[in-house]
Amino acid sequence: MGKLITTLFVAWLVAAAGVASAASVHTSLTDPEQVKRFHAICKHLICQCGCNLVLDDCNHFQCGSATPMRARVDKEILDGKGDQEIINGFVEDMGLVVLSAPPTSGFNLTAWIAPGVLLSIAVVVILVLLRRWSTLPRAATPGVGAGTPGGVAGENTPAGGDPHSTQIEKELRDL
Repeated sequence: MGKLITTLFVAWLVAAAGVASAASVHTSLTDPEQVKRFHAICKHLICQCGCNLVLDDCNHFQCGSATPMRARVDKEILDGKGDQEIINGFVEDMGLVVLSAPPTSGFNLTAWIAPGVLLSIAVVVILVLLRRWSTLPRAATPGVGAGTPGGVAGENTPAGGDPHSTQIEKELRDL
């Protein structure tokens, strides 16, 4: 009896998964090809409620922007319009701001090129600075190297040394 219940439960889960994959939460379409087109179109559009999410991903309950936009996509798919035709309709009504990615033509092409150019310039500047900093002569540390072996501070101050260094060394000796 336990195996029968387990088998029926597994069969019910498989059937429920099939129904869930045929219909989407965001669309009333049931044909898998139409649902696939719906999601492809919605990936190209941005919800206009201010969440800046792709229309397919806007998760606001009863969103005042996503709900009518999704219904429009549903209707236009059922009316037989093509994917690009639907997207172009949204662009005509709302402007380029509705697109999830800017077009790759005209001035909008800079949105695609500028990040790569700026990153390349930054890498070159960093490499030049690192190379320059690695070739700078190292400053001599006062009290080490010249004079008495062991480099005890105060015993070998350079003749043209920093007046503050000599003052500090003098005060340290007086302690």
